[in-house]
Amino acid sequence: MLDLAPAFVHFSGHGASSGSICVEDEAGNSIELEPEAIAALFEASGFALGGVFGMIGTVVTQRNLQAASWGIDGVGLVVATAPARREIFQKWK
Repeated sequence: MLDLAPAFVHFSGHGASSGSICVEDEAGNSIELEPEAIAALFEASGFALGGVFGMIGTVVTQRNLQAASWGIDGVGLVVATAPARREIFQKWK
């Protein structure tokens, strides 16, 4: 991600009971990422993001949401929990 400097970032994963976000690594294995680590990656990148769209399937904690809104001015953030997804996709059809 640091090499590509994207304008928008979309991630999809499942929440773990620990508050981490489960995603796949390059080999297809499930790994847990601490929300603070994801926030630190965005902060360290220094590029101008237009928006972040996150789909978190099973567990959304206050910790996830706080880390996702790491405070870069002007970045739009959408976190779609399972109940909200259907409504969002209907609006975008």
